[in-house]
Amino acid sequence: MFSSQKLRAARFFALAACGLMLAETSWAKQWRVFLLAGQSNMEGVGVAAEVPPNLLAQSAIRLYHSPSVRSALPANQWNPLAPAGISAANFGPELAFAYRISEALPGEDVALIKHAKGGTKLTAEPLSYEVTSWHPGTNSADTSAWGVEFATFVHTVTNALAALRAQGDTPVLSGMLWVQGEADATDAQAGSAYEQNLTRFIRRIREQFGAPELPFVCAQILPYQTRPGSAAVRQALADIDQDSGSPAAVPHVFTVRTEGLGVNTDAVHFNTPGQLALGTLLSESMASRGLGKPLQPPLHTLAFWQFDEHSDASYLLDAVGVYHLDKAVSATAGAGLAAAVMQPGTPLFLDGTAPRDNAGGLVNGCGVRRLYDATLDMRGQAWTFEAFFMNRVVGTQTVYEVIGGTRSALSQYHGWNVIMINGKIRFFATANNGQTAQVLSSARFDDGHVHHMAAVWDPGGGATGKMRLYLDGSLAGESSGIGDLGDASTYTKLFVIGGTVGGTATAPVITDNRWNGILDEIRFTRGALAPVMFLNAYPKGTSFHITRFDVATQLHQARTLK
Repeated sequence: MFSSQKLRAARFFALAACGLMLAETSWAKQWRVFLLAGQSNMEGVGVAAEVPPNLLAQSAIRLYHSPSVRSALPANQWNPLAPAGISAANFGPELAFAYRISEALPGEDVALIKHAKGGTKLTAEPLSYEVTSWHPGTNSADTSAWGVEFATFVHTVTNALAALRAQGDTPVLSGMLWVQGEADATDAQAGSAYEQNLTRFIRRIREQFGAPELPFVCAQILPYQTRPGSAAVRQALADIDQDSGSPAAVPHVFTVRTEGLGVNTDAVHFNTPGQLALGTLLSESMASRGLGKPLQPPLHTLAFWQFDEHSDASYLLDAVGVYHLDKAVSATAGAGLAAAVMQPGTPLFLDGTAPRDNAGGLVNGCGVRRLYDATLDMRGQAWTFEAFFMNRVVGTQTVYEVIGGTRSALSQYHGWNVIMINGKIRFFATANNGQTAQVLSSARFDDGHVHHMAAVWDPGGGATGKMRLYLDGSLAGESSGIGDLGDASTYTKLFVIGGTVGGTATAPVITDNRWNGILDEIRFTRGALAPVMFLNAYPKGTSFHITRFDVATQLHQARTLK
């Protein structure tokens, strides 16, 4: 009897222990871990106070960073994701990257490990100024040859992974982001050696962490740097892409271009919209090319400016994620013009909103892209430019007021734009060779009411293309185009909303021709849309083609190197 009681007790405790083990196991997680490394643009000088609130509230994502990176939470431990840059008030690409990569990995847990330090180099050779190195040595045992930053990175990653395992979780290394090259570009010899050094660095990272096919996404350094090694570093970053066709290509390595992303006045460091765009590009390349998980279905929208910013940020947010605009004139406090769009299950934009969210409009405000982008110019790709507008001058509008385009004082009025003049809407284009074409509405629209405009460029519509102008969903006019307007090598054509731009290419200034009234819900779409696809033509429940175009094909062609 006694031994039977003992047996029942033993069974009870064994089952209880088993239950506890099962309970603990049910709490264990498998983490998709991404490594972030580089110099100052990975470290980040974006301003956290200017970031959409939803990007600051990603508590389900974990971040482990070295002491070289500063956040509001302690270094060398796992914390909820927070801005982590040159100070706790700054951030790098981690916020937008985390938001977008999570969309590609629904239901999975995401963790980031970040080490970065401004001014650091990849070469082991001395530069003209003293700086620490990412040199990885020849193998994992060659620690005496490791650069300070490589050693710190290995230490940080090793400890971070160990901490996850210690709590019963399973880390799965899923990819690495590399944003570096400016330091090596300061020296011609270091620039020439960058391709060899980067290839060795990637090989060593994969060896060090036992991940021979670890996806590696690099950001190409900005194109307007003129340091002795700049061209060589840019070329090395282009050639290493697995699809470059170069003998230097490395499998599972992908390079994103950074032209057109917002930069500070030093023309080196990405500003707030630049960092949000960089994180978006890195995540889309990692998801579609590195992990084989395209973020979204093949839809059309390239950029969508909702003008819903409440904090009077220093930029106008492209809710899709890349084409943010630096804001020259504040004023986003007006009521939104567009009617709510009733469409269930819409994917959220970068700012956490959906197309039916319409909190504000751009009141007498202007925004400009700081670099030329052929995607937003009238070239060989069809597009549709839409906006809701209301002009405050009722019945007597006469002056040239811009809704948007690339034709401005800075381009010596080459490019395209949509304006109001004498109360009428004009879609105008001037090629680099001086040829012009236009469509002008016969009716006036300075009536104090809200209207919808769509300017359509269809390069396939005849020998020289076709320009069409729609107002409130009806065709207001069309004209033969003048073909490809030409690139920006002769004329500096920056995309602007709400005015014309002067100054210089690196320091553009909104000069005049400002829109007097409200602009809202401006969308730039790849493709010559028919009216049924316009923003004002969606009955309840219809498919709303608003999310980013296919990242597996079109994005790769347009925004990454091949």
